[in-house]
Formats: sequence, C-alpha cells, structure tokens
Amino acid sequence: MPDPKLIETLGLAHDLGHPPFGHGGEVALNYCMRAHGGFEGNGQGLRILTKLENVSRENGADLTRRTLLGLLKYPVVLKVKRQEDRARSGSGRAIDISSYKPPKAYMESEQNVVDWLLRPFSANDKTKFGATNAKGKAVHKTFDCSIMNLADDIAYGVHDLEDAITLGLLGEQQFRECIKEDDCKDFLERKRGTRDE
Repeated sequence: MPDPKLIETLGLAHDLGHPPFGHGGEVALNYCMRAHGGFEGNGQGLRILTKLENVSRENGADLTRRTLLGLLKYPVVLKVKRQEDRARSGSGRAIDISSYKPPKAYMESEQNVVDWLLRPFSANDKTKFGATNAKGKAVHKTFDCSIMNLADDIAYGVHDLEDAITLGLLGEQQFRECIKEDDCKDFLERKRGTRDE
C-alpha cells in the first residue's frame, strides 16, 4: 500500500487548480479563456505545482515524480484551440454552459512536465496510460490517484449527507429506510467493538 502521507498529500493538493464556485467557476473561466486555449482545473493544478509555486525556481513545488503522477487524474493533453463564441440565441449575455464545460485533461503548456513524469515508462506503457475511451476521456490513472479519487468521492458524499441532515432535507427515519442496518452490519460491529478481527 502507498504511504499514507503520500495519499494525504494527494488529497490536499489535487484541487489546488480549481476555482471558487465548483464546476460552474471552471466553466466560467473556460469561457473567459476561450481565446487562449481555455481553462481546466486539474491542468491548472499541475501548472501551479510544477511551475507557479516558488519552492524551486525551475520545478515549482519540487514534488516527486510519484506525487505528481498521483495528481495526474486525467493523463490526456488538451489541445489548445480557439473556441468560438456559443452564446444562447435570444438570451443576451448568457452562455451555453454545456459548450464550455472543459474536457478533463492537462494543458498543452504542461506537456514537458508530463513527458518528464512518463520518462521511466516504456513506449507501450505511455500509450496505454494515455489511452482514451470513445468520448475522448482518460481511462487510466495511477493506483495512488485512484485511492485519492475514491477518498475524494467518499468525502463529498459524506458532506452532502451531512448537509442534507443539517438542512432538514433528510430525517433519521428516511435515512434508515434507505440504508438498512443489515447492509452496514460489518461497519456497525466494528464501531461497537463487537466484531472479531
């Protein structure tokens, strides 16, 4: 298993490039940067950590190859291209949000960083690692990145559940109807200390 400190580092660093207001902020920035190749939060995070952070003059935060590979959630390059304006007709200044949702990728300007990250890989492994599905989405990531991504999904799910309870959108009875005690038996036994390990 990976070192817990590595996974903690990935968890803390993986969203550094994301703007405020979540995916809506990312879409807005992609729209604003359309004439300059667009914007993608994960690609921006890679740029921040490898170029903009000032721990090292030439290597940004000077993180290890393994750490940066763990942060490379989408090992696919976003080819820079000018994006035409796609405003909704008759809606004034509103933009078509679906047209400006950025593809999940790193920016072409970080290609030299990714080349360095993948240098130890064989040509065949580089090709496999950068493979995409029919929709052009990355299909692979490192094991470390997969753990971080799963932890991130769990954390968001728990926070959403806590928000729903706090706002009164979900009561205890509704929760118990959706999540049966038998489905959580192992967890509850461990929590109560009644399960033999």
